[in-house]
Amino acid sequence: MNPTSCKSSITRRSAVAGMAAALAVGIDRAAHAAEPINARQPLKIILGYSAGSSLDVAARTLAPLISSAWPAGVVVDNRPGAGGALAIAAVGAAPPDGATLLLASTGEITAAPHLNKLPFDPAGLVPICQIVTGELVLVSGTQLGSATFADLLRPKVDRPNLMIGTLGPGTPHHLVAAMMSEGLKRKVEMIHYKSPGDMLTDLNSGQLDGGFVSVALALPWVQGSKARVIATSAPERSTLFPTAPSMRELNLAGAETLVWLGFFAPPGIPRETANQISKAIIGATQVPEFVSKMAGVGFQVKATGSDDFGKQVASDRARFEKVIAKIGLKAT
Repeated sequence: MNPTSCKSSITRRSAVAGMAAALAVGIDRAAHAAEPINARQPLKIILGYSAGSSLDVAARTLAPLISSAWPAGVVVDNRPGAGGALAIAAVGAAPPDGATLLLASTGEITAAPHLNKLPFDPAGLVPICQIVTGELVLVSGTQLGSATFADLLRPKVDRPNLMIGTLGPGTPHHLVAAMMSEGLKRKVEMIHYKSPGDMLTDLNSGQLDGGFVSVALALPWVQGSKARVIATSAPERSTLFPTAPSMRELNLAGAETLVWLGFFAPPGIPRETANQISKAIIGATQVPEFVSKMAGVGFQVKATGSDDFGKQVASDRARFEKVIAKIGLKAT
């Protein structure tokens, strides 16, 4: 036999065998991915915010992507009210069978417990996985506002204090502003708003020097030439607002903060079930559709499992507790 022909035949057989092995692995992985976590009940994702919020966008985008793990379906259950406390309490009281999860954000899990007497302390929930992170941004008005952070710090004739807006006492916006104020040589006065629109009005009338908001809020303001971003709470510059310096660049590293969205389960969920859920959700966060959708509301996919997420939650909770105590906020 021709040695070249023999070698070619062996190569073809090896290639076919390799393809068959790869196909078998792919089939095995697909079968494993489709293995139901709870075959009898639909998954209920409870969140404490209304339709259209960042949490709602995340939940509704993920729902069809994780449906193979819950063949009975995935339901998004919006329970707005009491700053997310109603949703937390509902999940806290649910059976730990993998059929009920909470999708929550930094504020209601790590800051609110130090400020409000909650019906259920979120520390009792089991962290499942973090899915995304995002920064908060400091904005100024385009009409009478500061063009840069340095401009913001220049004293004004009509008032000695720096006026910074937040979206409520004890929110991450407020706590980041408080941490920033510690590193400044100017006295900062916090102005709390219920309506982002009212903050924007005051930014452009000159009554407010700056305000901390989410990227989701800032984007349409910037695109509409109603506000400019002059700093970001992230450790590095934002890809969306590359001209805005980070807190670290401004020598305000103590104010560096990333907010997150993540899943939690009822107390007592078996670790094996928690790990199965985490794996299914983290896999879905890597789908381009989800990555793109979350980028549109100012978040980057940064998925972490139960252990790492639990450490992050504990760290943020301890950090915010210290800030809240230092600025003298009292529980209600």
